[in-house]
Amino acid sequence: MNINYLYSISVPFTVVSNVSSGKMITFLLEPIISADFEGISHKNFRFNTALFYRVSNRNGSTCGVGVAATKRFSGFLIVPVLLFNIKYSDKWLLSGSFPLKQKLSYCIDNKKQIGINLGAGNNSFRLSKAKENRYINTQQFGAGCFYQ
Repeated sequence: MNINYLYSISVPFTVVSNVSSGKMITFLLEPIISADFEGISHKNFRFNTALFYRVSNRNGSTCGVGVAATKRFSGFLIVPVLLFNIKYSDKWLLSGSFPLKQKLSYCIDNKKQIGINLGAGNNSFRLSKAKENRYINTQQFGAGCFYQ
């Protein structure tokens, strides 16, 4: 089987609701088309969804818990998620969602940051009828340095 290109197009929708002072609930729904785009049908659609509860404290740090679910072509994947945005000082910030994406930043000044990020993800692609409507599941891991 010769597979040259796989594509994924998504549109995330997010709703954030403040429950009380410093507490919020976030809902995410992300419909996705993932395929080799040699023939698109309703079978190429899948989705990600998540629900999170976050609490902020006085120093600007936040933490939370949630669950993320993805509908892959091979079935459902459900992942518990820990959210964090922890200020260790005026300069250091650890943020992200474990086990999905984490970032450690150092603030050089009000507009510039440097740091490292780590991320894990997965995707699922439906192949065309010429490839017998098979699917491919992928898992990715990324790491990088940034300056912004």
